[in-house]
Amino acid sequence: MRGGSGGGEGDVMGLLLRERIIFLGNDIDDFVGDAIISMLLLLDAQDPSKDIKMFINSSNGSLRGTGSTGLVSATLDEFLVAPLYYIPLCLFVLLVSFFSATMGIYDVIQLVRADVSTIALGCSASTASIILGAGTKGKRFAMPNSRIMIHQPSGGVSGGAAYVEVQSEELLKNKNNVARIISGFTGRTFEQVLKDIDRDRFMSPIEAVEYGIIDGVIDRETIIPLEPLPQKVKPRFNYEQMEKEGEKFLLEDIPDDEIY
Repeated sequence: MRGGSGGGEGDVMGLLLRERIIFLGNDIDDFVGDAIISMLLLLDAQDPSKDIKMFINSSNGSLRGTGSTGLVSATLDEFLVAPLYYIPLCLFVLLVSFFSATMGIYDVIQLVRADVSTIALGCSASTASIILGAGTKGKRFAMPNSRIMIHQPSGGVSGGAAYVEVQSEELLKNKNNVARIISGFTGRTFEQVLKDIDRDRFMSPIEAVEYGIIDGVIDRETIIPLEPLPQKVKPRFNYEQMEKEGEKFLLEDIPDDEIY
């Protein structure tokens, strides 16, 4: 993703783009977000009737970033000599950078007319799982050995009282927004998602299908379609009625010669 335009990586990305394939293989910061959004808009403008395939392998776990904000591009030496209140602010800006870039990609996936098929390979964790679930329903897949993880936005909250208040409010808003989005594409209730993302929740591809994040698992050249599990399974029998009129629910006697 970050290779120069004349390098081998840039050539590979260009060839993939011709085939309407986008590869997200970095932590999602402003630079990566702008590149993915540009590719989505370009492919949609070229032919909105053809699908766009997006392969995702992003853990989004490293605090690497070269966003447009000066605070994000600060070096380690600058951190060491910075005032104490400056460091938590930088970490907070990094968090906002990751989150805003992801939300930008998510909104553009909803905006484009072309169907976007998302495929997880390796690891799709943190905000990358939101992009995975944002694909067109019925066209969200994962490779058999991939891992998917959802959790709430996190970041350091420290410094003066004013900094703590602002950062805490923003983290809470982001958490609720993430829960609302995941609830929307999985069919789970908002309250259930809030509970599930309270800690890191890792899933296998089958578990991700059951949760509703993806729609199937790719096994070589075969797509195994699966259905998400409902939150509550409706009982086959009315247990109150069984307690009152139990004889109606008893199985009839089966002759011995009919038992296999």
